[in-house]
Amino acid sequence: MTFDRNVSSLSILADALCQPAGYEPEQLRAISRGGSDFISPFIEAMLSSDEDKIQKSIAGLADSLSGCRSFAAWFDLGRLASSLFFRHAAEEYFEKSARLAQAQGDDEGLAKVCNSMGSLCSDDDDWDRACRFYEKALLSLEVSKTPTLSSSLFCSVLANLGRASFQKGDLQRAEQCYSRMLLLLDEKDHCRRADALHCLGELYQNKGEHENAEEFYSKSLSIREKIQDRGAMAASLAALASIYQLTGEANRVESCLERATHHLEEGGDLLAAGRTRFQLADFFFQEGRYNEAVVHFEKCLPALEEGDSLLAARAEGRLGQCFQNLGDYVQAEGHLEKARRVMQAQGDLGSVADLLVLIAGNYRLQNRFDEALQSFRQCLEIREQQGESHAIADAYSCMGLIHSDRGEYSSGKECFQKAADLLMQNGQSLSAAEALSNLASLCHLNGQAEDALDSYRRALDIFTELESEQGKYQAQANLGIVYQHMGEFSLAEEYLQKSLAARGGTDMAGEASIKLSLGLTAQCKGEWDRARDYLEQAAAAFEDLGDLHGYSLAQNNLGNLHLDLGDTVKAILCYNLGLDAKRAQNDRHGMALTLANLAAAHNQEGEVETAEEMYQQSLSIFRDTGDLKSEAKSLLGLAGAKAGKGDLTEALKLFQESLQMGCEQEDSSVMTAALQGLVNLSLRLGRWQEAESSYVRVTDVLRSLGESEALAAVLCSWGDRQADLGEWDNAQQKYQESLSILERLGDEHFMAVARNNLANICYRRGQWTAALESYRFSREGFARAGDERSEASVLSNMATLCFKRGQWSLALECYQESLDLFERLDDMAGAAQVLGNLGNFYHRRGERNLAKEHFSRALEICRRLGDGPGAAEMQSSIDMLRPGRSEIPDDLDDYYKQLGELRAQGDLSGQAEVLSALAGSLADRCQWQPAISCYQESWQLFSAVGELYNQAQIRFNMALVCRDRGDLDEALALSSEALEVFQRLDARPCIAQAKLYMATILGMKGQAKEAEDHFRQAIFIQEELEAQPDLCEGYLLRAQFLVREGRLDEAEFYLGRAETLLTLTECALLNMLFSNTQGELYQREGRYREAKSCFERALSKARMQSHAYEEAKALANLGRLSMLGKDYPEALARLEQASAAMSRLGAVHDSLAIYADLHRLFLAVGDHARAEEMAALGEREAGNVNHKDGSAHKDSGAQACAVLQSCMDDQKNEKLAEPLPAQKRDLLEVRPDQRWQ
Repeated sequence: MTFDRNVSSLSILADALCQPAGYEPEQLRAISRGGSDFISPFIEAMLSSDEDKIQKSIAGLADSLSGCRSFAAWFDLGRLASSLFFRHAAEEYFEKSARLAQAQGDDEGLAKVCNSMGSLCSDDDDWDRACRFYEKALLSLEVSKTPTLSSSLFCSVLANLGRASFQKGDLQRAEQCYSRMLLLLDEKDHCRRADALHCLGELYQNKGEHENAEEFYSKSLSIREKIQDRGAMAASLAALASIYQLTGEANRVESCLERATHHLEEGGDLLAAGRTRFQLADFFFQEGRYNEAVVHFEKCLPALEEGDSLLAARAEGRLGQCFQNLGDYVQAEGHLEKARRVMQAQGDLGSVADLLVLIAGNYRLQNRFDEALQSFRQCLEIREQQGESHAIADAYSCMGLIHSDRGEYSSGKECFQKAADLLMQNGQSLSAAEALSNLASLCHLNGQAEDALDSYRRALDIFTELESEQGKYQAQANLGIVYQHMGEFSLAEEYLQKSLAARGGTDMAGEASIKLSLGLTAQCKGEWDRARDYLEQAAAAFEDLGDLHGYSLAQNNLGNLHLDLGDTVKAILCYNLGLDAKRAQNDRHGMALTLANLAAAHNQEGEVETAEEMYQQSLSIFRDTGDLKSEAKSLLGLAGAKAGKGDLTEALKLFQESLQMGCEQEDSSVMTAALQGLVNLSLRLGRWQEAESSYVRVTDVLRSLGESEALAAVLCSWGDRQADLGEWDNAQQKYQESLSILERLGDEHFMAVARNNLANICYRRGQWTAALESYRFSREGFARAGDERSEASVLSNMATLCFKRGQWSLALECYQESLDLFERLDDMAGAAQVLGNLGNFYHRRGERNLAKEHFSRALEICRRLGDGPGAAEMQSSIDMLRPGRSEIPDDLDDYYKQLGELRAQGDLSGQAEVLSALAGSLADRCQWQPAISCYQESWQLFSAVGELYNQAQIRFNMALVCRDRGDLDEALALSSEALEVFQRLDARPCIAQAKLYMATILGMKGQAKEAEDHFRQAIFIQEELEAQPDLCEGYLLRAQFLVREGRLDEAEFYLGRAETLLTLTECALLNMLFSNTQGELYQREGRYREAKSCFERALSKARMQSHAYEEAKALANLGRLSMLGKDYPEALARLEQASAAMSRLGAVHDSLAIYADLHRLFLAVGDHARAEEMAALGEREAGNVNHKDGSAHKDSGAQACAVLQSCMDDQKNEKLAEPLPAQKRDLLEVRPDQRWQ
């Protein structure tokens, strides 16, 4: 009787301890009072909570049952040990009960033991062993002789086996168990049927069959609603919410979780309600609905803090993330720190490390990089303690980002490299590839393009091997961007296109970004239409996605494109669209950047007041947000606007302020841009010393910062300025230092720029061989760098120099290569310039049809581009080729206007060029003294800046004017000076022209032998050059000289040669010279009728051309011929007309020759008084100019003057292209006739 009572008491105690909700101490006391003394010591030990005492008490109970063969006693003892987590003891007691059940043939008892043993294994997550025990329990029940009695147990075992099979991954067996369970359960067993349906829902959800899962969850919910089991109803609703979250039915998720929370609160289970509300809040967080998430996280906190501190800490962490996303970084920090402290107290170091990452991120968003780095270091310490390599790598990656933010690129690269190495060592290739991508990005930011490419390529190889499409196309996009920044635009486009194709329409946002990059690449390549198409596609895609940031970025770049193309109206429209998007985002910083772009467009449109206002608005925002770098750049724009409207003093102050900020921030781009503005304004204000001091200051700062690239650009600019002032040695020193830096950096492109600038210096100093060598190196450098536009410009420079040296075949080759490049690049402005140069080239060679063809092509391009001045110049060149054209005097007012502007800018070379052109125009008007004054001033300016070739050109042109004034000695001296320079430069066309002109002067002075030598040398060079107009002129002047020397046969030979060339040149002046010379030949041979016909033909052509000087010379020749024929009245009339014309023109030498002719005429007719009058007038005129009569041939050089002047005019208007730019690294655009400003 006592034994039975002991076994019964043990069973009651086991039932109490195995309750799902746990036991109550009072219940145990009640059992102790009402039960046998057998269990009282054990209950007393339980109430003491002393684990050792409890364990000893269980052992005591087992000792008491040592001889007992009761299955129930040992089974209940096993249950009791299991409930108290004494696993080994429980297993021992269950095994004893199993042996007894087998021995007694108790199949149901054996099934109970196996079921309990399976539960023990399930608690240890040993699902295989658990399934074996459950299967054994089912087998025992199936052979049981009392299946009806065991149906409840059968269903319990099926439920347990289903759960274990599910955990094991045997979903088919699990489904069989739950389905069989539903067949066995009574229809009225609502609770267990609902549980089985719920389990089937979980099973189908795991299989991804969401519709079936929803069906079974809904069925379980329906049953639970019938029995009003609020806790179970909440579980079904939460399960349904998980399905709806997977299917994207956000409203149904929200509804289910709210209903579940309500049921639990109604049922009084506040902790469960808090946990469900946490799920609802977390759903809002995942959806980005942070304000709603905050409300629910705050509501669930009280219950969780009371009953589930770890989940409460998670809620605090989530609140911190919500506030961070809402921009409330202070509240975010408070919640994250609170969560960290809780996890720290709980000893959950993994969660502490996770929270430190979030805290560091919050600091980073506030630019509190020191605190962020400290948090990441704490996180790293924990990760290293835990020994989780992947987590350690993540910590290093995060630290790398902070070092990047701080500009500590070396430390950042070290962190990313450690992360990549750790991940590769542990076989985590995908994560390693991501770390390599981060490392590449940092190398790119640090300007280490080759290292960036290497890391991106390694990452791409890993992504490709792992078939990670997302990683692959992201790496391709990054490679494209690096190549874009390197100027390798073809490779950039190739990788960007690969990335775009790989996305295949699955990543609309990514595709929009790629199109944006493709647009920028096309813009860099000068493919304007493609650039516009890509940027417009990107803008439309971002707009469809509702991505305001991307949309504004695309519109801003479209604005930049239109601004580059000169379409300011479209640029302003795009910038305004971008500004509207920034306003909608409330992105004040973005608004400020767009306002600065808008200001630049309005400034370019000439709307200076609007530009100023917008620059002021952007400045205000930048100052409010503390963005000093952008503030400095806006100051630059505002300074430029002020300078544009003439407020130079205020502009200078703003440039100085910007330069100061650039130096303080150690921002080389701001320093160099501000320096450019300061220098230009200082020069305009005539304050070169201030400009010089600015250069000194900036170079000192750049040297101290180690900014080699920027230093090289500034040195190049400084060299340009010193070259403009003729400080050649200093300029060359700056260029050489710049070149040394660039060679050290291996910057192929900018080395080419520096060599081109150095070549320009050599050209201007007269070191033409060195100039050609530097141009050659420059061209090769641009070719290696892939900059075909700059290569074309340098080829044009080389062609111009070769043309001046008489290397005409090489010049033609360079011009043609330059033209081919410009046309391939679709650079029509560059092509037009080269076509104009080729037109001049062919005109100089006498190939008029080819010259006209090239001028016409250039004219068509200029008209298409809207280049009015260029079109006018080309039309003028075409008119020059037209036979019978009239001379249209230049508008002198235009020259004076240009001169005033250039003086205001302090441009000495420009002033010299305009003065030279003005002098030529005055000489055409026979205003000799003003012409001489302008030439003299031009020569002084060219001397000041050291332009040797132009100095020689001016000397030669001055010699022509002195000849026409009759000052032959000065003319000869000036032409000798010019010849010396031309010979030093080996400028063979100029040498030939100078010698030819000197030959005519020497002939006039009676120095026939010296004249003959100069004629011979000049014609020899011209024949080698095959310059038909020049050669024709040489033959004519030689023939004229020979006629006057009486060598008529030789003269006729050269006239014949000249006549052959005349049909090709169609030059009116040469035709007049030919007619006059042939007339002189016929006159000497006594063929007066043929002579008169020639002189009259010359007179007719001169009048057709409105050429007063040539008309006067023809009249004089006709007068002399009439005098020889003793037709004295005709002779007097002609000579008096010629004399009056020469006096008006100021042609002193010609006037003297006519006075002598009139003296002889009056003597011949016996009018001695008039003869003496003419002699007196001639002596007085000769005395005025200190004239020296070297020979009887006093008019022998007269006709040479105009023709030589015409030929030299062609030369004096030729200019070598200016140096190329040496700045604007991000989007360098090198054009002909440009340089770094």
